[in-house]
Amino acid sequence: MSPSEEEGVLIHQNAWFYLSSWDQGHAESYELKAIDQGVYLFVLEGSLDVDGHVLNRRDAMSISKVDLVQMRATSESRFLLIDVPMQWQ
Repeated sequence: MSPSEEEGVLIHQNAWFYLSSWDQGHAESYELKAIDQGVYLFVLEGSLDVDGHVLNRRDAMSISKVDLVQMRATSESRFLLIDVPMQWQ
């Protein structure tokens, strides 16, 4: 879901939702959408290494004040990543 019809289901918020499944060893970087955005990451199944922090099943973390997040699946994983504003205007 995103505030743009070009990136999935349209929502009327400045937020992006990604649900993903990765095989063990898969790695990617996630670039935040804007300087004032942050990421909430929830591991549904498996485990991820997120910028050097290991998250296991049902773990979550909030990430802010960065431009890029490095992620790698340390086992077969499913997770939800939500990119949202950190300040309400």
